[in-house]
Amino acid sequence: DQQLLSQLSRLVLEKLETALNGARTVFICPDGLLWGMPFRGLVNSKGAFLGAEKDIVLLHSPRQLLTAFAQPPTKVGNPVFVGEVD
Repeated sequence: DQQLLSQLSRLVLEKLETALNGARTVFICPDGLLWGMPFRGLVNSKGAFLGAEKDIVLLHSPRQLLTAFAQPPTKVGNPVFVGEVD
């Protein structure tokens, strides 16, 4: 349902969109039922799918960020971390 996807996209991306501006890759570590969320299919304010504009990488644990790159990136922007500590 398009209306449901639009509402979900707005809830998830509304406050993050500015922080994600310029990012090429978005690392997401979903918890519980969020594993079923269609992150790549979320629609940004320009009407584009998040997965069409960014590489989406799902992580089982934030620790995977340490091994996510074959070589450490030479340039890192300002990382954005959002979540709830268990």
